[in-house]
Amino acid sequence: QGAPVTTVIGDADRMKSILAGASPVTFSIPPMLQGV
Repeated sequence: QGAPVTTVIGDADRMKSILAGASPVTFSIPPMLQGV
């Protein structure tokens, strides 16, 4: 039962890393400016 929990935590950390890496790119090019 411990393995699935560890996998979920690992996936969560992975998603955080992906979101953290994508956030600067997303915020550096605001959608509003793209619309203009």
